[in-house]
Amino acid sequence: MDNINIFQNKITGKLEGIEDDKAVVRLSDGQTIHIPLTLLPQSVQVGDNVNLYISTENMEEKDRNQLAKDILNEVLNIDNS
Repeated sequence: MDNINIFQNKITGKLEGIEDDKAVVRLSDGQTIHIPLTLLPQSVQVGDNVNLYISTENMEEKDRNQLAKDILNEVLNIDNS
C-alpha cells in the first residue's frame, strides 16, 4: 500500500508531566506544549514518547480515499505497478 500522507507530518516528543487536565510534552526541538489529557491515550504515562500528527481536513480526506482505493485494489488483487 502507498504511504499515508498524514504520517509524513509527525512531531515527536516526550510526556514530561501532567498539570491539572493538561499533558506537558517536550518536543524533539526543545519546545514545550500543553495538550488536553483527553486527546491522549488513557494508558500514556509520564516519560512515554509520543507522536503528534498535523494535517488538514483536505489531507485527511485524500488519505482516506487513497487508503480505500489501496484496500480495494488489494482485495481485488489489482496491481497498478
